[in-house]
Amino acid sequence: RRELESVRGQVRSLEIERQSSADNLARAQKQAEESQEESARREKQLHELQDEYSRLQQLHRGLVEKEAATNNENEHLKTAVEYLERDLAELSASISAEREESLKALEQSK
Repeated sequence: RRELESVRGQVRSLEIERQSSADNLARAQKQAEESQEESARREKQLHELQDEYSRLQQLHRGLVEKEAATNNENEHLKTAVEYLERDLAELSASISAEREESLKALEQSK
């Protein structure tokens, strides 16, 4: 009878140990699932950030190209304005000289 009680006690201990192991296993499986979900979420976030980084790089390249084109255009315009200013000064000087000559000719004809 004592032996039977001892065996029953051992069986209860083993049942408790088995249940504890099952609980631990279930907890570990749940943690592994949550870890996989978190990993998948982080991977998705990484891809989104990489896509955003790529989009921003393209935008930056476009802005740099536009700035270079604008600078180039500004240089052309600056050169054109310089030529126009030079031509205007030459034309103004020429008109003044012609006016002087016309006035002298007019005075001499009197």
